[in-house]
Amino acid sequence: MTLHRNTLSFTALVVSGVLACVQHSGAQTLLHESNFSEGLDGWTVQEYNGFCPIGSFVRHVTNISHETTGGMTGPFMRAIEPAVGDGAYFKAPPGLVMMLPDAAGGWLTFERRTQVISGTPFGTVQDEVTIIGNGMTLVAATPFPPLGAWRNRMVPMVHSAWRVGSCAGPIATPAQFEGALNSASQLFIKCEQVYGLELNDLDSVRLYGPPSDGCGLGWQWVDNDQPAGRWGHAVALDTHRNVIVLYGGFTGERDTWEYTPTPDGVGTWRRTATEGPGPKANHAMVYDRARGRVVLLGGAYAPIANFPEYLTSAEVWEYQSDGIVGTWTRSPDSLPQPRESLKAVYDEQRNTIVAYGGTASGTGATDVLERGSGSTQWVSIPTTINPGPRLDHAMAYDSARGKAVLVAPGETHMAAYQWNPLANPPEWEQIDASSPPQSRGRAGLAFDTSGGRNVFIMCGGEFGSTNFNGTFELNPAASGGPAWRQRAGITAAGQGAARTRHAVSWDPVANQVLLFGGILGSVNPQRQVLGYSSSANKWTDRWNTSTLTPREFAGAAFDHTTGRVIIAGGGIVTRPGASPARQIARAPFAWDGVAWSRLPDSPTSFWKAPMVYVPTTNPPSMFVYGGERGGVLNSHVSDQVWRLDLGPAPAWSTVNQSPAGRRAQHAAAYHAGIGRVVFFGGRNENTTLLNSTWTLDPLTEEWTQVFSTTTPSPRTGASMAYDERRGVVVLFGGLTSPGVYDDSTWEFDGSQWINVTPPDGGPAPRASASMVYVNSRGTLVLSGGVGSSTTNSQGLDDVWEFDGRTWRRLLPTIGEHMIGKSYASLVYDPVRDRLVRFGGTAIAFAQSGTSYHWYLSSQTWTLDLPPVPVIHGHPSSTDACPGDEIEFSVALASDEGCTFEWRLDGAPIDTNLNPTASLSTLVIASAQPLDSGVYECLVTNPCGSTLSAAAELVVPDCCSPADFNQDGGIDGADVEAFFDAWGEGDPSADVNRDGGVDGADVATFFDAWENGGCG
Repeated sequence: MTLHRNTLSFTALVVSGVLACVQHSGAQTLLHESNFSEGLDGWTVQEYNGFCPIGSFVRHVTNISHETTGGMTGPFMRAIEPAVGDGAYFKAPPGLVMMLPDAAGGWLTFERRTQVISGTPFGTVQDEVTIIGNGMTLVAATPFPPLGAWRNRMVPMVHSAWRVGSCAGPIATPAQFEGALNSASQLFIKCEQVYGLELNDLDSVRLYGPPSDGCGLGWQWVDNDQPAGRWGHAVALDTHRNVIVLYGGFTGERDTWEYTPTPDGVGTWRRTATEGPGPKANHAMVYDRARGRVVLLGGAYAPIANFPEYLTSAEVWEYQSDGIVGTWTRSPDSLPQPRESLKAVYDEQRNTIVAYGGTASGTGATDVLERGSGSTQWVSIPTTINPGPRLDHAMAYDSARGKAVLVAPGETHMAAYQWNPLANPPEWEQIDASSPPQSRGRAGLAFDTSGGRNVFIMCGGEFGSTNFNGTFELNPAASGGPAWRQRAGITAAGQGAARTRHAVSWDPVANQVLLFGGILGSVNPQRQVLGYSSSANKWTDRWNTSTLTPREFAGAAFDHTTGRVIIAGGGIVTRPGASPARQIARAPFAWDGVAWSRLPDSPTSFWKAPMVYVPTTNPPSMFVYGGERGGVLNSHVSDQVWRLDLGPAPAWSTVNQSPAGRRAQHAAAYHAGIGRVVFFGGRNENTTLLNSTWTLDPLTEEWTQVFSTTTPSPRTGASMAYDERRGVVVLFGGLTSPGVYDDSTWEFDGSQWINVTPPDGGPAPRASASMVYVNSRGTLVLSGGVGSSTTNSQGLDDVWEFDGRTWRRLLPTIGEHMIGKSYASLVYDPVRDRLVRFGGTAIAFAQSGTSYHWYLSSQTWTLDLPPVPVIHGHPSSTDACPGDEIEFSVALASDEGCTFEWRLDGAPIDTNLNPTASLSTLVIASAQPLDSGVYECLVTNPCGSTLSAAAELVVPDCCSPADFNQDGGIDGADVEAFFDAWGEGDPSADVNRDGGVDGADVATFFDAWENGGCG
């Protein structure tokens, strides 16, 4: 017969794994927690119009309730909307609001779930957190989780994560953020999701203070000896210090740079501020000599995620610097209306800023804006004659004649105008110059005073889809009348360099025109500084560090033989726009922790193909299979395999084509346990999604298809890495159909796939994220990716860690503004114990709702992971009898600096009743039915906390050995079952628990049987 016997577990111990705790000064303090263990904890629901509305809805929240079961860790709060609506506004209690000033630099976390009762869910919305204080509203938006799924949302309490007024508003300045926190009166958490009837659930709200200084600096931009590549930026020459100030661009940076020219023409860079007016682009900048400060006008807040239009700004900002630290302040004198793509100069004779063009309220502006010295008001000057509504013009100041000069494309050739403010009334005058160049917009223009020449230098520009490298000289006072003259073309690194959307300035020290960044004819964007000398009629590289071009979807891995990060392939954007032309890279590069160096070219260009490090070949090598090759617009999916042998002289070779067929955007990892490279999923040349699993023996080059009982569904862009500690390949997420992103977690042991998605969830659904194994922690770390198919999605920049049981989000301090959130290359560097990230797609947004623009990053970032507790093992669920001693443990390599808080059903266990509740092992000396429930341990060190997996304890009222077959009754069947087990020496027959199966167990059994149970 089959023996149905519940073998009692007297001790629930973690068998393997460690939890690392490190002592640091300071701590990340839990300032407030609402876990709804006994009630609503002071939370309410309020009804009013939303800050990020997605339609004209009327909210009718009629009920808020306390639910005792069903949340992630027990009780939660629920709001019900019985009518059409799009949100439930949970209002925080005063206790949380009072702690907001102390939370600056910390985090707000909450767990959310929405369930649809009726109606249709929206697809591209987000959760919001709203703070009201100091007369303003601050909003932070987070991607919304899948319907019905609990998800932990974490909002950083730093100004750059919040917007003013609405989630389409400008990014908050440090002063605005500080002011709102210090005088906060209300905080709301809102869910936008459903057109119809919905249930909105909120659980476990926590507010943390800033982490210790010793807990990591967050992502750090490391190749930052000069500004990152950019376009749509602006510069201004500080004539007091002879320093050129650079800010902004469509690349989204918020750092400020000063370039100090030197007589040899080389110059030096210095970064004077890491935060400024926000991610501005297409703004104007001039130096106000009378007031001694740089003035920034208008522009657009470019990277607005989840909204169809970027914001055109009317803001005016001013910058002052001592050469070491720079400070931006918002000027009270806003422009008369929002404008972007305007241009401005400083009239030195009148000490007046003159601005023209750009968009005003959606249309091209034709009035002149002026602000005089000492004034705080802008004057709009209409004119009878004007250069027309302009977005593509350039302006410079003629200091010899006291005129502002504008050049712009005409019907076929360039047109030129000068502003005469002394005319009555003030008026534009057309400059009828001979031999005008072919029309082009967005060129650079500077006034050249070298040797008393007093001419304008125009360089680069674009017309339609064509970029130009031409240089032209405009002399308004030539002896034979105003005239254009063609000069030497722009060159960079000795080659022609068609350039547009760059910025130029006059260098009075080396007497040259300086060109900064812009879009080059072959890559986008650039970070060079080029100099032009009129006397020599020659362009010269002043700064040129664009050895490694911007790219996305590049293969990446760590070379253990030389201790370097290797990247290869990837897509290179040649021009932004709705249908950007791209090239595919061929050359691999190596990062030694300081700089990139070029390696031998691969046999062909490729992208969207993972690169895998294999240590068992001689020499160790990297394998690349499939991907797209050729050019992006004429690319095809490949079935080719390449091998890069590493060591002192890296060399490529071609491996036989794969029988797995053509595929791209698949996942790959080397499984050390079976000595094979594992490939999963992707898509073929017909765009069909795949879910087949293949392995490659790198020594014999033998391919094998693996047929698993269960397998992940077909997908592209899944993340995959080998967990060395547990000996399994782990796969996460991917795109399972157009617009559908996955958040499941799978493991492959070499022969079978198993779904190990934690019940508490993990990272938000995404594709094309990067996942690596971190040796020092024994965990897998996942970062980045995209979780939305909307054309203006910025991508994700969160960091998650998987220990084999649970996912948890890491909390590095928010460092500088990262560029390239999607499709970046991520590698773990075990030599330096840090993550290295390169490139990626930085932004995609809609301009005026019509065209889309994006660019690629050439930045290198590193992340030293914060030393928060890492749990490798967790307590296990168990059953017990009344009176049994029970232990739940987390095993530690060291307990230095760690504290432990054991919880029962989400509530901390009183240490006065059980002192072991603050130790790594919780001991229940004599378990009773009231001890039944879910146990967890919160482990905390100065850098953060980790919650263990939940373990359930069941202690029944009666636990008699007489009911041996556990059918709820005590009868002859129990006698039969007992003697079957006793006769076979089965350990379950050791009912007296003395370690042996003998006659004493028979006596114990019959005593209980005759007693009728627990009697």
